Amino acid sequence: MCRIRAALGTAVLFVIWLTSAEPADYCTATEEEAIYVSKLLATYNAAAIENTNTAVKAAKLRIAAALTKDKEKKKFLPPAMLFDECARLRAKTSLKASQAAATALADLAFAGGVAAATRTLAKLQTAGISAYNAGTAATKRQPIYPVNTATGLETKLCRPTEASTSPTTKTKAAAAPDWQLVYHIVKPETSAPRANKAATDGKATLCLSNNGTCKDDANNGAFYSVQAGTVFTVADNTHEPKHGHNSPEARKKTIWHTQSAEEAQLTAKLDTDTHTAVAAQTSNVPSCNPWDNTDNQHFLKALATAATGTRDPEKIREAMNKIKPQKITETYGKNANDFQDKIWKRLEDTPITPQNSGVKEDTTLKSISDLDQLLFLEQTLKIAKKDRAAKHVQQTCCKRKRREPRKFSQISRRMQKAQNK
Repeated sequence: MCRIRAALGTAVLFVIWLTSAEPADYCTATEEEAIYVSKLLATYNAAAIENTNTAVKAAKLRIAAALTKDKEKKKFLPPAMLFDECARLRAKTSLKASQAAATALADLAFAGGVAAATRTLAKLQTAGISAYNAGTAATKRQPIYPVNTATGLETKLCRPTEASTSPTTKTKAAAAPDWQLVYHIVKPETSAPRANKAATDGKATLCLSNNGTCKDDANNGAFYSVQAGTVFTVADNTHEPKHGHNSPEARKKTIWHTQSAEEAQLTAKLDTDTHTAVAAQTSNVPSCNPWDNTDNQHFLKALATAATGTRDPEKIREAMNKIKPQKITETYGKNANDFQDKIWKRLEDTPITPQNSGVKEDTTLKSISDLDQLLFLEQTLKIAKKDRAAKHVQQTCCKRKRREPRKFSQISRRMQKAQNK
């Protein structure tokens, strides 16, 4: 029993060691297809994150409006609406950009996998076969097979996600925009006879000569052999576009192998599309600044509603027509510094106290920057407002109830006097 327990304990420790051991690193510095895609993937991931800055600003403006006087409220509520609308628009734009970038990246990653497989296949070499006497009556069935070091197959998989963290790929420091893809076309050897020995160098060839080697001076083909060599040719791509994304002064050029000129052209397009889509994640971002939205109808409507204090569509429309860009920039500024001075500093100083929001200790709105905390605070203020309203109604009802008995007694006395008369 002790031995069984000991064996089980050893087995458990072995499993724990296996599961906790560092994963094997299958990437090498030559896996440039995976390394290149990993660079683009890193840029994609850096941009494809949730940005709550605009939503935070909207929440702070709403909270400040709820805790300030009507004059300040008129300044805070319109940009709150603008930032809130802009946050939704940015989220929608970001989602579409991320989807487009992910699609392009997936296409390029697939093309990179094909390029890596083609690169490995292009190195395939057949093993050499010793000379045999062609005149012998003996039957031969010698296999044709690849050499162990150039089988055309890859037994390990280097993933782009692995290449991004692999210690062996850190030497490829250039970022994706600094790379340039150069395409080489891989084609199978043709059946055309080879005119001389030089034409057979490095190529798998069936040789017939007086000793079985490929030579120029033999005229006695008594012996044959198979000369070791490759069965594919590799040549530069001469068709346009010769490159995909083409950064000026590219610091890093890398060769991708394709199986045709058409495939090279398609891969070049995929490369360009991927760089464009990844860059669009951060470049096509709508502005949320009041001074950039002086013709935004939703913002103008919010300004008009705050100014008139009415919900009458006709009055709001009339007020909207009177709002000029100059009036907006006078209130909110023409740049970030102006907005900070005119609105944001005052907003950040808004006191948050146990009396107005139920917090445990006094603070200011500046101290709260987490979106979840701000939304929770906003809900707390709404609930507190409802409680105050309900309490006010209850107190009013109680006062009326106290008055009613008096009225009833007065009426009773009057009726009694009338009856006595």
